[in-house]
Amino acid sequence: LENTMSSKPSDILDEVTRYAHYGLSVAKKLGMNMVDAFRAAGSVNDDIRQVYYRDKGISHAKAGRYSQAVMLLEQVYDADAFDVDVALHLGIAYVKTGAVDRGTELLERALADAPDNVKVATVLGLTYVQVQKYDLAVPLLIK
Repeated sequence: LENTMSSKPSDILDEVTRYAHYGLSVAKKLGMNMVDAFRAAGSVNDDIRQVYYRDKGISHAKAGRYSQAVMLLEQVYDADAFDVDVALHLGIAYVKTGAVDRGTELLERALADAPDNVKVATVLGLTYVQVQKYDLAVPLLIK
């Protein structure tokens, strides 16, 4: 310590300035690392968001809040990675909000993808009854 710091005031000031500079540099690096860690911890990845929108959208549809269901389920509906439950509830929500043709198409796609799904067949059958397509409704409702 005696070798690095001489007795001259300007030398002492230079040493203090150097230590302050190094200290600030270390603090800056720590601060940047903390900010990056906070951003990473606070971000929601797409998979979590998709699961949340799917579950919340289906809950809205089951509770009769069809407009909210449409807003959420449209964000998770993917024609390539087809999810029958999303298609079913989005189809119901479309029908209930007046987009009957769009809902019917989605329900038909869901039935084609899951032909043994009684729930989808029943909902599609009831949708056909609503639009007076009885010839299409009867075979589905007999299941």
